[in-house]
Amino acid sequence: MPKRQRARAQTPSRPPARQSRGVTYVWLLLVAAVTVLYGRTLGFDYVRADDTDLVRDNQAFLGDLANAPAAFAQSYFAVAGQADPQAYYRPLVVLSLMLDAQLTGSDPALYHATNVVLHTVAVLLVFVLLRRLGGSVTAAGTCALLLAVHPANVQTVAWIVGRNDSLMTIFAVLSLLALLRLLERPGRAETVAHVGCLALALFTKETAVLLVGLYGLLVWSRTGTLDWFRQHAKVPAAYAVVAGLWYAARSAVLAGQPSAGLGLLEHVRVVLGNLPQLVLYAGKALIPARPSVMPGVDVAGLLAGAVAIVIGFLMLRLLPWRSAVLAGGWFLLFLLPVLAIPGLPAYEHRLYFPLIGLATGASELATTRGWRLLDRAPLVAVVGVVVLLASVAHRQTGVFRDATSYWESATTGTPHAPIALVNLGRMAEERGRLDRAERLYREALELDPTIAKANNNLGTIFARREQYEEARRLFELELANHPANVEALFNLGLLYEVTGAAERSVEFWDRAILADPRFRPAYDELIAHFEGRGDAERAASYRERLADAAPGSP
Repeated sequence: MPKRQRARAQTPSRPPARQSRGVTYVWLLLVAAVTVLYGRTLGFDYVRADDTDLVRDNQAFLGDLANAPAAFAQSYFAVAGQADPQAYYRPLVVLSLMLDAQLTGSDPALYHATNVVLHTVAVLLVFVLLRRLGGSVTAAGTCALLLAVHPANVQTVAWIVGRNDSLMTIFAVLSLLALLRLLERPGRAETVAHVGCLALALFTKETAVLLVGLYGLLVWSRTGTLDWFRQHAKVPAAYAVVAGLWYAARSAVLAGQPSAGLGLLEHVRVVLGNLPQLVLYAGKALIPARPSVMPGVDVAGLLAGAVAIVIGFLMLRLLPWRSAVLAGGWFLLFLLPVLAIPGLPAYEHRLYFPLIGLATGASELATTRGWRLLDRAPLVAVVGVVVLLASVAHRQTGVFRDATSYWESATTGTPHAPIALVNLGRMAEERGRLDRAERLYREALELDPTIAKANNNLGTIFARREQYEEARRLFELELANHPANVEALFNLGLLYEVTGAAERSVEFWDRAILADPRFRPAYDELIAHFEGRGDAERAASYRERLADAAPGSP
């Protein structure tokens, strides 16, 4: 018998009653760990990173359950003032926010509580999955605990709209559990559960389409072949039907959305340019010492990633090769989409599901080696690692306390600091601290002269000071860099109205609603403009266009 198989065969099994108590203790430990680490987030505010747009300022839509079907007929960012070219289709995430809104309105407490519950359920399901894959109670429980407190998962839990990853993970893990059941006992109920959870995952987050590839890896790792799919052809056929329906719905909703429009060579350039992010993610998975809300690729991150890759490779070599391929393939497969996205930070929430792949390998390795938690050395090591990870995660969780903490944390140590400076400037401007806002905007422009919104926001400051010529120059500079910036178009229209050139105002407000058909402020100004001119017909036409673009608007 091969050495690895002997190790597994010689691992002593616990009596059923004792093992059942062990499972119960693990469940309680996991719930306690998540609660202690993330319980304080219930008192956190919004951080003004998509959450205000999608939740706080979207209550007119979320607060009415009659809008539930509309969640499947619009993009994720279909809210006023949002014209994001990277539109997403995530109706089940919207529905989850809608359910919270019924009970709490815009109060962030329940949204944060839901995130904590979703993370808890995901961690518990991962424990169940690791057990079903053959992990011992000790090994599976330890790996699930490490996932529960891993600093890379803070963004998913503490950021309200980060829930798309935990919610998708719940459906994905349930589909994997159903697939394992199918491998043992094919049946209609198991097939429906498996494919149904795949559908739920798809309508939660786009990357769930990669689950089909993971199913292949899992079946191959368990059977040594993919013949099972040929013998049960209804299952892959069901994948095709579900994926086809999802793709058709998504395509219909996102048709006509702004697109990056990259050609083949540009796509290749983007992928090659993003390859270092994979190294960065490896470091954040195994050496998560430097969490960030807007991570950038730097020398320290790449060095940590290189060390992590060596450690990971050595650990995978200790596994049977099919198990190593499953663990490593799972981790890499769900990070591949990041390579195709130009210009986005290496957000840590993208590690949420890939980390489970590494956990499958770690759980099997600990199980086959007969590792026992009650032995002093393993116990000390696990406690030390858990405490270290939890302390880093606790510190990073505090970053999500409010918008100021969040954006101030992103002003240093990241190439994306200009974005943070612009957002801090906007908050200072709203508080009437115009001099501070001006300094922050200018600091952002020094770092990146083309950073979006900085020139526009500077323009609003000069407009408030009645320095209209400088304001006009800044709005035009913003539009030269970002022609579809609806705020700059709208503000330039207001400026022309104030300076007595109302006819030019109409031109820019029209361009604003062309860039974003849901941008209500431009409609309001156009309606008021034509009503003031006595042109009731033109005013009515804009009311109709607003009603068509944003149903339910008063």
